[in-house]
Amino acid sequence: MKEKQKGEDVMSENNKAEARMFNPFENFTGRLDKEFQCKVVNVEYSCGNCCKKAEGGILSLIGKDFIELTADDDSIDVLTFVAGIDKPFKQRVREILIPLDHICSVQRAAKKKYDV
Repeated sequence: MKEKQKGEDVMSENNKAEARMFNPFENFTGRLDKEFQCKVVNVEYSCGNCCKKAEGGILSLIGKDFIELTADDDSIDVLTFVAGIDKPFKQRVREILIPLDHICSVQRAAKKKYDV
């Protein structure tokens, strides 16, 4: 009977290890760090009742619960899409912080010349 309990304990520890290994935010930030860090990216994210897209910023920092996009000049375009309005609102910024739990997708810019 005791051996069975030990086996169950080992199995539950294995399950705990697998659960930690497949944490989507850990995998997401790991992938960002490996493939997107210091490169020009576009980030789609939610903000209240609208959707936003930051285009052309360098992924300069991956924090515990946010990412930071920066540009040397005001060259990050932030598009705000609001339901019922045909054209997005456009804003230019130099730096932006985006909460990880609001991010829908991160895309690399198509042109390789932008890679740092």
